[in-house]
Amino acid sequence: ILENFDMPYTFTWDLDVKDVEDGIEVNVDYCPLVETWKWIGDEKEASTYCDTCYKKMFKKINPDCQVELCSCKAKGDSNCNIRILG
Repeated sequence: ILENFDMPYTFTWDLDVKDVEDGIEVNVDYCPLVETWKWIGDEKEASTYCDTCYKKMFKKINPDCQVELCSCKAKGDSNCNIRILG
């Protein structure tokens, strides 16, 4: 999805995808979901959603891959960082 620049990620998210050993690393500087969760007023749910969503999405494509949400804007980090290995 991210390697092929799926349209929502290309036009909505501000992200940088780079190759790393055995996979890719995605840095997201702008995420519209964070703004939405802040507007709703439940950022705790946002980080749970992000962690669960990305892991399930990429494991559905490749059940053997390892997905790690290294940082998350919804948790107060300056950007989101997702590592997908395998």
